[in-house]
Amino acid sequence: MEERRYLRQDPEGNWYEFRQLNWNELPARVEGIIEERIARLSDEMRDILNIACVEGQEFTEIQKTTERELIKKLARQLKQCHHLVQDLEEKKLGAVILSKYTFSHALFQAYLYKVLEEPERRILHRDVAEALESLYGEHSQTIATQLVRHYTEAMEADKVAEYRKLEGQQFFKLGEFKEARNSFNEALEAIPLFCHSAERGLE
Repeated sequence: MEERRYLRQDPEGNWYEFRQLNWNELPARVEGIIEERIARLSDEMRDILNIACVEGQEFTEIQKTTERELIKKLARQLKQCHHLVQDLEEKKLGAVILSKYTFSHALFQAYLYKVLEEPERRILHRDVAEALESLYGEHSQTIATQLVRHYTEAMEADKVAEYRKLEGQQFFKLGEFKEARNSFNEALEAIPLFCHSAERGLE
């Protein structure tokens, strides 16, 4: 991977991802090692990681289980036993405390996402988006760009338009007018898609 310029070392000797990984060029042995590591997981642990990988390299505690049980599974099994995830600093959002995690290496997240079947991937993107909406509540506009990505993958055009608009408003407040204009235009482009799908539903 170093020879193919995917990985480099910084002056302190730490490895980092130099360019986006192309899975079609990934050495078979590397993918085999990752596959073997993932195969050791129980179905329950795999389901947790499937949801996490859809959210991204960093993910939030949004699973449908109690907070105590999920933290135990993430910390004791996926972190300490399998070394697949690491915990990040908690984030306070109003009265809510968000528990944040990250995959130990980008390759784990990329592999898990790659092997998901397309229908499952679409459904999980929708589930993640709805869970994040519920978690962030009135602060959902702060993650508008993230929600756009999930609802785009979930093929929810009405939601894409809604959060593109909020994304544009966020850019406008920051004085990033070019980005705001692009977001508003993309919101308008998504509206006909929503109307078309609604008309088909009425038929």
